[in-house]
Amino acid sequence: VKEDNAQVSHMSVREIPIGETFPTDNF
Repeated sequence: VKEDNAQVSHMSVREIPIGETFPTDNF
């Protein structure tokens, strides 16, 4: 189960655009 959760998290991060996870303001 733990492994599944980790995979799901990775998938979510990958699906989210870079701009969403890392705002351009920070850059």
